[in-house]
Amino acid sequence: MSDVMAAEQLSALQEMLITPGPLHSSHQQLEGGCNACHTSFEREKRDQLCLDCHQTVSADMQAETGFHGRSEARNCARCHTEHKGADASITLFDRQQFNHQQTDFGLGGAHELLACNDCHNDEQRLNNADKGQWRIEQHQCSDCHADPHETAFSASCTDCHNDSRWYQTLFDHDKTRFPLTDKHATTVCDACHSDLKFTAPLQCNDCHAVHDVHRGTMGASCDDCHSSTGWKEPRFDHADTRFPLRGAHGDTACLLCHGDTQVDLAGLFVDDAPVADQCQHCHGAEDIHRGTFGSDCSACHDEKQWSRARFDHDQVKAFPLTGKHKGLDCIGCHAPGSEEAFAIPSGSARTACKDCHGGRDVHQGELGERCESCHSDARNWPETRFDHEFTDFPLIGIHRIVACHACHGDQRFQLPLSQCDDCHTPGEAHSEVFSTDCEGCHQSTSWDRWSFDHSITQFPLEGAHQQAACLDCHNSAIVSGPQFTPDKPSTACYACHAEDDVHEQRFGRQCGNCHNQSRFKDVLQRRGR
Repeated sequence: MSDVMAAEQLSALQEMLITPGPLHSSHQQLEGGCNACHTSFEREKRDQLCLDCHQTVSADMQAETGFHGRSEARNCARCHTEHKGADASITLFDRQQFNHQQTDFGLGGAHELLACNDCHNDEQRLNNADKGQWRIEQHQCSDCHADPHETAFSASCTDCHNDSRWYQTLFDHDKTRFPLTDKHATTVCDACHSDLKFTAPLQCNDCHAVHDVHRGTMGASCDDCHSSTGWKEPRFDHADTRFPLRGAHGDTACLLCHGDTQVDLAGLFVDDAPVADQCQHCHGAEDIHRGTFGSDCSACHDEKQWSRARFDHDQVKAFPLTGKHKGLDCIGCHAPGSEEAFAIPSGSARTACKDCHGGRDVHQGELGERCESCHSDARNWPETRFDHEFTDFPLIGIHRIVACHACHGDQRFQLPLSQCDDCHTPGEAHSEVFSTDCEGCHQSTSWDRWSFDHSITQFPLEGAHQQAACLDCHNSAIVSGPQFTPDKPSTACYACHAEDDVHEQRFGRQCGNCHNQSRFKDVLQRRGR
């Protein structure tokens, strides 16, 4: 007996002498009880002693499940150690190289990017005090992730989600009461389910009330007019309203009339609302007539082309359109912006020519304001019917066919012009010899026909001289310089007939001593000759 006690005491003494250090905190209850893990230094029995305590690991190894059941290592000391201290790490494997696929929860998708302590942390240790930090037996998503749907769906998140990208869902909306079609099919989930609640109502207005430009006047059934293929292309039939769209109105966008930029039209989309069926309701600011013609624009305009008016100007007694005025555009006379552009009904009509053409009066007011006294809108404006007989200068002869501007080139007509030289400069032939009274010789029927009385000169024409043309005597060969002066040409025969003197001046230059003007060849017989 004493020998046995001595042996045990010796063994205890030996182990105390060679113990490697304090145990880990998870084994602190075994401190001093070496035999719980060691049997007389028989290393081969140590693994079984570990499994005697770690029965879950033993079960995994027997069933070949979990990490320990799938691992090739069967020697605990290959991965674990002890006697390093209460806070020391007693797991020896490389966490970066750890093959998680050997566990019951192989990592895939976004899980592969997680750090170990994202799942294996102090919180996990507290929640699994009997299993430790590293053994997690609950592998459902909800075990780690809070359910944002609050049990509206099953606990199997993988029915809709995957661990690669959580927001790419596999949910089949066609199996719900609201199948996604057209534009809805490309809408992200949280656009409708922003709070991650999936019991949303099914009416359009439940989601789009804040976008309702009709302000609730058309009810909640948007699909009566709109479709999910394209919201801005309504199928609303305006012909069923009190304002059917015609002409250019048929191509007008809804918001041009029913938009926030117009007057407050809330309620104008329902049958019992006041309808903006008068032109000025929408176009009042565009009324270039400034209310002159009232609110019934359709009396002159139609919806096909606004600029083409069917206004009957002949009804305006003050100024019916005639002649060239018929072909004018309205704005030719009724320019937009004019205070009285269309003021005919008020009695302040612009009916006088000067009202429109005053700035272009080439006569500068000299002929008054009644342009129609000379002009007509039925003909071209330059074609006048002015009667010159009532002026101080009645037109006779050639003057009748002369164009107005030939005398009135500057468009001035109050001219004190009644003398010939007011318009006609005397020719060089006269050289101011004669007076300005041209009609003393000439007449307006033909300038070349004149009636000059040579008997009033110093050389009355007699005999053959009466048949001579003016230029026979009044020419540059006979007279140098002015040819119609009182002393030119000379009255002497020799002044004109020197070349005809066959006597070569043997009888002097007084031809009249022998000859006469009636017949030159008849020679007077004188005594002594």
